[in-house]
Amino acid sequence: MLLVDSSGSIDDEEFVLQWLGYARALTTPRVLKAIRSGRHKSIAVIFSERSGPEIHNRVVGWRRIATEQDARRFATHLVKALRLIFCGGTSPGGAISFATVLFDGNGFEGSRWVIDIFCDGWNNQGPWPETPRDIAVASGITINWLAIVDYGDDGLEENFRTSVIGGIGAFAMEAEGFKDFAQAVVKKLIREIYISGHGAPPDPA
Repeated sequence: MLLVDSSGSIDDEEFVLQWLGYARALTTPRVLKAIRSGRHKSIAVIFSERSGPEIHNRVVGWRRIATEQDARRFATHLVKALRLIFCGGTSPGGAISFATVLFDGNGFEGSRWVIDIFCDGWNNQGPWPETPRDIAVASGITINWLAIVDYGDDGLEENFRTSVIGGIGAFAMEAEGFKDFAQAVVKKLIREIYISGHGAPPDPA
């Protein structure tokens, strides 16, 4: 489950860089190699934009990615989609609650469920994330986090490490500015895919 930030703090340029970052990452040879190396030789992916606790838009529904063609179809759908959310606060707790219920009945039998959150701000609306996080983890879901770092260390990463991420192999990553975002997404996806049963991923450099 790929969740990206479309709150009022994200301008149009940052919005485009987010979506293109995921589209390009899913079609890179290194990510496709990771997908094909798994037990199922595929992953199922859904992409959603979000802001406040009740503000969500499923941009691309659940789709299986097993081949380069699958990945390119997903990426094409993604880059052609319109941004529908332009405002609202930041609610990782609401995002987790929204995402948790989307795994059951999605048409796929996965061996691992992951919520992949992009968020570069503090929880300022909706439920505090600890309770939704604990409910998701109890259901067997892993929650990982990626953020943009432009303003130095303000404690945000530590907050997300203790209050948001959780589950087997959970981790947090930071990208140094939106220009570094696409490469950070590649590293993150490879790590998430390999950690589901293939040990440590290859050198992400």
